[in-house]
Amino acid sequence: MNAFLASCYWLALTIWIAAILAPAAAGMAVFRVLPQLNGTFPEFTALATANQAAIAGGHIVNPLFIFSNVVQLICAAIAIFSLGIEQLYWRPAHHSRADYVRIPTLLTATVLILVEICILGPIAREHLYAYWNAVQSHSMDLANQAKSAFDALHPVGTTLYAITFGLLLITVVASAVAYTPSHSSLLGTGNNS
Repeated sequence: MNAFLASCYWLALTIWIAAILAPAAAGMAVFRVLPQLNGTFPEFTALATANQAAIAGGHIVNPLFIFSNVVQLICAAIAIFSLGIEQLYWRPAHHSRADYVRIPTLLTATVLILVEICILGPIAREHLYAYWNAVQSHSMDLANQAKSAFDALHPVGTTLYAITFGLLLITVVASAVAYTPSHSSLLGTGNNS
């Protein structure tokens, strides 16, 4: 059972990291390629072609980030649950110093994704949708206000993602140390296998 928990833990961390990187990579590609296509979008004719491409890119990337947040939350729950069970039942006498790093970094990364999902994301999306709707209705003053509000929040979201990614990398390194044979009964070196 403890090998199963360790597998769940590592899989959750791996998918969590991928869920951060995938939409970021997709966003970089989409926002680089779409302006080069010089496409126009009838709903957004109030804007220059490059700005129309940015809105189209937002329509593509926004659902990816929403899905990514859900995946991250699920991975956080699995990682915390499997680590918690492991710490309580299979490793209580074998705590590693690395646990003093990986547990706080994992919990902090979880708090950051909760901030993104519950606070920052909904506010940013509200401004983003208001911008799109205002452009469609040719209300450029409202569009500019909504875009400015979104642009002010975007760097905060990017920073949250970057910090979460960094915390997860630290968690991975600390977990690798905690799971080494000298630190772990999970690999069959202790009495709890």
